[in-house]
Amino acid sequence: QSDISLMISPASFRRFVQPYIREQCQKLDYSLYHLDGVGAIRHLDALLEIEELDAIQWTPGIGQPQGGDPCWYELYQRIRAGGKSLMPSWVEVDELAPLLDAVGPDGVNVLMHFESERDIEAAWEIAARYR
Repeated sequence: QSDISLMISPASFRRFVQPYIREQCQKLDYSLYHLDGVGAIRHLDALLEIEELDAIQWTPGIGQPQGGDPCWYELYQRIRAGGKSLMPSWVEVDELAPLLDAVGPDGVNVLMHFESERDIEAAWEIAARYR
């Protein structure tokens, strides 16, 4: 994650941030970048250019629809098409199947929101259909 990314242009991100993210990823067995907020989406192409980066976690931010909302499916498809695994955040149980239908289960690791054990069991049953 690069908190300053919200305040810099894509060109500055490529110049000042991208090389350091690449360097950090080279030292890790598995790397995940926390893409935080709609203002950070403008740097997605630069992140997808980092071959050593394995995954991108998407957190929409305050006041935005959360990670299971269909408005993010195109973003998720871009991330997967770019060869990165995806971690959408705060997905509700009733959003899980439509999300997996839209994006596919391969390379998708979902951070779920549960309110009960029943939610956990329901998510488990949904996920089992995509194995």
